[in-house]
Amino acid sequence: MLNVRKVLPNPASVSVLAGLALGALATTACESRYGKPQAVTIGQLATMLRTPEPPHLFDANGEPTRKEYGVIPGATLLPSCSDYSPTLLPQNKADPLVFYCASTWCGAAEKAAQRALSEGHTKVAVLPEGIKGWREAGMPTSQVN
Repeated sequence: MLNVRKVLPNPASVSVLAGLALGALATTACESRYGKPQAVTIGQLATMLRTPEPPHLFDANGEPTRKEYGVIPGATLLPSCSDYSPTLLPQNKADPLVFYCASTWCGAAEKAAQRALSEGHTKVAVLPEGIKGWREAGMPTSQVN
């Protein structure tokens, strides 16, 4: 039998490892229940938006970020990344959805996308680079009124 005290003599280390293990189990359970949103690149999204049936686009940023960086034209502005009304999503759960927030360090798009998955939507993606990456790539933005 493995003696944890011999492998990890510091009790604090054991607590940290146990917490990490429990966190990993919770994340895995969440992903297996609803799936995980796909990631799309700026180039992929730009191409998708030029098609006859573009994806539904959702901005999960807060007001300060929207004022500073603008929004991707045509995006639906979510009031919150985790507490938005499902009526903001299309009725057809097979319609493609793309969520974005500020940048790779922001988790709002992922939270909003997970909410859509939990509502039964099947084609859910996030733009990890967010509005900052979109602007840095020279893509169009519009200002919020």
